[in-house]
Amino acid sequence: MGRKSKNRSKSKRGGKQRSPGTTNPPFNAMKLLEDGMAVLRGGKKLEQALELKAKRDEIEEDVKSLSQKDLEEVDEDHQKLFHLLNATTTLQMAQCGLVEEEKHSSIVYAEEHADVLFDDGGAKFFTMWKEAAGKAALEQEKRKEMERAIKDGDIDGQMLVLKDLMKTMDVAQNDSRIEQGLPPIQFESHFHNTKFDDELFQPCPPKPDCPICFLPMPSRDQCCYQPCCGKVRDILFSFCLI
Repeated sequence: MGRKSKNRSKSKRGGKQRSPGTTNPPFNAMKLLEDGMAVLRGGKKLEQALELKAKRDEIEEDVKSLSQKDLEEVDEDHQKLFHLLNATTTLQMAQCGLVEEEKHSSIVYAEEHADVLFDDGGAKFFTMWKEAAGKAALEQEKRKEMERAIKDGDIDGQMLVLKDLMKTMDVAQNDSRIEQGLPPIQFESHFHNTKFDDELFQPCPPKPDCPICFLPMPSRDQCCYQPCCGKVRDILFSFCLI
């Protein structure tokens, strides 16, 4: 009597026990980052970009396998359609968050033959390309930052990347509301209860002037806390500050 079952004690602790010295992150930071960027892209995900890239590269390999004689037999309209399709696919990839480190040959060809491929000289296409490629490059940089933070076990770094992403989402949401004629939303700072190391070790800001007499408030070494009333007492002038 009075002896506790070992199985019962294990069930209270939730079954499996973590070995000492191991820590698991409280969230999947990379998934949160990818989901947030997909929302900014209007639901388009990186997986879609990879599928488009695979199809584009497959078509290019098929064209390269053709002989020079076969290529000469292809009329100009079909060649124009092929290059236009490749350039559009590269644009769609960028809109899904993927852009090559170097400018792809389809975009280079489109720039060199813009008057032939596009009715407006490519003005609309290259405006969309520039915007999508810029956003995709920023996303890739954020993804690299997150990967480094996860590899180093830097939880603060992961939180900072997510915090920047949420600010961007807030701006996008407010811009959308303004376009619809709706008033903007005043968002609170994300992770407002979370203090990072660089914030914790910042020097204390100077105290504001007294709101009653407009004189500078005493510094920390000139006052003491009164536990009886919860006020701060100025040692020099012997009065309590509310």
